[in-house]
Amino acid sequence: MPETFSLVVTRSCNLECTYCPVEKGPVHLAAGQAREAVRTLARRGGGLVRLTGGEPSLRWKTVSSALDEVEAARETGASITVEICTNGAGLGGRRLERLDRPWVRVILSLDGTQAAQEASGRVRIEHLDDLMALPGFSVTQTIAPEQSGRVLDNFLHLWGRGIRRFNFLPVYYVRWPARSVKDLAEGLDAVAGFLAPRLGRGGVDVLNLHRSGAVPLFNDDITLDADGTWYRTNLVLADRVTHPVLESLRAGDASCVPDVPADLRDRLEGLLESGVRRSNRAVDGVLDRFVAILRRGGAGRTRPAVGVRRRPERLEFHISYECPNSCLFCSEAHRLEQWRDRPVSAMEVHRTIVSHARAGGTHVNLTGGEPSAHPAFDYALDLARSHGMRTFVGTNGARLADRAFASRIMPLIDELSLSIHGSGAAVHDRMTGRRGSFDDLLETRRNAARFNESVSLFVNCVVTRRNVDDVGGVLELCNRLGVPTLIISNVAPEGRALDRYERLAVPLGRWRTMAPSLARRAGELGVQVRFFGLPLCVLGDARMKSNDLHWDPRVTVERARGPRGSVRLATIAALKPRRGRRYSRRCRGCLMRDVCGGVFSEYLETHGDEEIEAIRD
Repeated sequence: MPETFSLVVTRSCNLECTYCPVEKGPVHLAAGQAREAVRTLARRGGGLVRLTGGEPSLRWKTVSSALDEVEAARETGASITVEICTNGAGLGGRRLERLDRPWVRVILSLDGTQAAQEASGRVRIEHLDDLMALPGFSVTQTIAPEQSGRVLDNFLHLWGRGIRRFNFLPVYYVRWPARSVKDLAEGLDAVAGFLAPRLGRGGVDVLNLHRSGAVPLFNDDITLDADGTWYRTNLVLADRVTHPVLESLRAGDASCVPDVPADLRDRLEGLLESGVRRSNRAVDGVLDRFVAILRRGGAGRTRPAVGVRRRPERLEFHISYECPNSCLFCSEAHRLEQWRDRPVSAMEVHRTIVSHARAGGTHVNLTGGEPSAHPAFDYALDLARSHGMRTFVGTNGARLADRAFASRIMPLIDELSLSIHGSGAAVHDRMTGRRGSFDDLLETRRNAARFNESVSLFVNCVVTRRNVDDVGGVLELCNRLGVPTLIISNVAPEGRALDRYERLAVPLGRWRTMAPSLARRAGELGVQVRFFGLPLCVLGDARMKSNDLHWDPRVTVERARGPRGSVRLATIAALKPRRGRRYSRRCRGCLMRDVCGGVFSEYLETHGDEEIEAIRD
């Protein structure tokens, strides 16, 4: 069986990561010692040379000497490969060229997002794209207790960068609070559910599936320490290992190494404080479960729990509190300002969608803000799809206009609503406050045709006094774009629209004459039209086109304040289309009252109810 030699190139490191268990010091392996170790491995039949530390790139002469010796050995027929474990800070330029060999694997240690990196004392990786281009490149996602609640976020960030080979490494030999262990388990379960079906497709790998050792974190490699001493495992690196344990691991040279002591784990744990010992056992159990899920191909599709009361099948999930537009009528403007700095985490996305599936949900509507601005947007769509649910996205097109992004995302969308508020850029861009927003939506429409011909398309047009004269033009545009359904939405008195509602709201009397005309023209064009946020009585002959009659019960999940000022996701069930709407005294006796949502309360406060007329026949 091929052997592995770990060469501790140096005990020095350019970083001071908060969780690092390695004993540091100015001790370095000589280049000649590294070359001789490679020759020894070649004589013994070959195997793997693992270059580690500290940070091996700090002693590049030794690294380069080891690589030269491996290359020479391979030319004589020896089967030797190299693995360099690095934080990446010292790699770039010619060093990267030196590592660009099919027999060299670079394992980069990353925590995830830049915020996660900085939290543990790491630096920005300047040459990540170049590193990723190396054959065999992989990432060790290090997980500190403080980052346990963001395991999924950090993984999805790395996945989004294009990384496909991973090693997952919880921090050992520190105390893990019980809450952090629970978060770690939940996060790794979610990651396993994502990775498991992809492992069999090729191009994705998890190193945890191929490696194990007598003790957590460290390997059973024959190890040459930086001071030139041979050991049976690289546990010699640990800053918590005492002299008696080290002596049992010491070897005279690479040819006479002892077996790994059967009680090594117990002896190591005996050096740890009891709280650290107990929590590390729990963490190791979580990692074992993660590997087991991957090996059996995933946890399986979530099915509705037997005996659980079903809630509305549609989920309206406010996933994002970011938006590049500044729509003058934005109903979410105040919430975006309030929650922009408290974004929905990927784990919250996971919990919400899985919970909806378990409750018998069939549809997931991702909204915001602009839902595509969320880092876990594609994950959310994929997760909903994997649980057999249809996906609906309402978008301003800012990101889906990008062809590369759309090529990944469009196949995951079943229903796509384009927020178009004018028949051309002049009106639309003025409504949204962003130049180019109309062109983005046209390109999004083209991308839908390119990447998902079966997607159900809608246009949503919010009507205010600023664009009311152009609604007919939007209807004609839908016909030209081949969009079969237009939702004409009365401006809702929330957010920025509430701030200027009296100036924006179109009088109901205007709707009384406009709606039937729009409905007739829609029929001529073959476009289905729906009117949202309007009482049926002002729609006249178009009352059967009211969205109230076609409205499905739903649950809305959005960011909110919890007890004692906490921040949470609130779940609000809506069985009827009544948000912000009520009946007036003039609604008494109306035959349609049971199906009509009524009038926006703010409209009644500012304009009165004289335009309301009960339907008697």
